[in-house]
Amino acid sequence: MKNTRLQKYSFLILIPFLSIVIPRDLGAVTEYRSWLGTGISSGKYTEEQNSIDEEISGRSKEFVLFHRKGGYGISTGLGIQDTIVDTRFVDENKNQHEIYYRNVSGYALLGLKIKIWFLHIGVHGLAGKGETTFSKKFISSNNEETAYETEKFQNDFIGSEGMVFLDLEDNWVLGAKQGNYNHKLDAEFGNVKAVVTNNQIVTVFIGVEW
Repeated sequence: MKNTRLQKYSFLILIPFLSIVIPRDLGAVTEYRSWLGTGISSGKYTEEQNSIDEEISGRSKEFVLFHRKGGYGISTGLGIQDTIVDTRFVDENKNQHEIYYRNVSGYALLGLKIKIWFLHIGVHGLAGKGETTFSKKFISSNNEETAYETEKFQNDFIGSEGMVFLDLEDNWVLGAKQGNYNHKLDAEFGNVKAVVTNNQIVTVFIGVEW
């Protein structure tokens, strides 16, 4: 996967802009929260030349270093997301495919948060950068096994998410969110070209307000 010089450093430029400049300019009441989340991911694995179009799912973990709400409800933040898909399936020709996909990404977010009664509601746009690890094992219908070399790819991504959460007693935070991301990996092994997408993650989280 090829990145331009601007893409390579865009995330580093975005962090100070979103996390410092915008909250300071808007002033007003500021809220800080941090949390840990866990959830499920969903996507697809396709091999066009072999007529494979398989739904895949995995697990995801998230650590939000901080989520900051400043004036006018504008929120910013930084987080880390770790998603693993480790699955197997059998195609229509009785061949078995074992897929391992892992994406670890850091991201910055910018959005809005409002409070209705006791419920906090937020919508965000995200931009991030990370690394994807991919490997595959193929076992033919006559039990011939081929293990392809593990590869690592650098990736940029953007996405959006919606969330709801509650502030509980003693500054605890409990919530859930759904994110849609453009995580897409074009992989090639042997004479096979495959596409892996991991574009939706649903997460529940718990954290603290500080």
